[in-house]
Amino acid sequence: MCYYSFDFQNALVPQPGTKMISIQRHDSSQRLIFDRTSFVARCIGSQELVDRLIAVLLETLPEQRRSLQKAIENQVVADIGRISHRLQGTAKNVCADRLSHAASLLELACTSNDMASLQPAFANLYMQIDALIDELARGARRI
Repeated sequence: MCYYSFDFQNALVPQPGTKMISIQRHDSSQRLIFDRTSFVARCIGSQELVDRLIAVLLETLPEQRRSLQKAIENQVVADIGRISHRLQGTAKNVCADRLSHAASLLELACTSNDMASLQPAFANLYMQIDALIDELARGARRI
């Protein structure tokens, strides 16, 4: 396992000799927080299935965020990458493009040991998790 020191401002500090790479950042403003139309189509038009899956997401996304926070606090980059990968898959399956993109950036930073990109990637991923939860909760209240 790779361990890095973690300061109180949520920035990982690389160990001497850590390889740094530059991760290209794409503007996510063109991506949807949640593409309901595509998600309904993916659920074969079943509103009952859509509603059940949204309820599961509203329950599990905060849990996944807590797991990620624990991995960060424990300074285990491999766990951060694994959780990011899982979040990316979840987001792709539910048509949450911004979250998927944010999770992929964090996973890439972990797998390439790009310590300079970890802090902004954490912040962006947390913001996108919150945005998706808010979007799903607003949609659930309208139903």
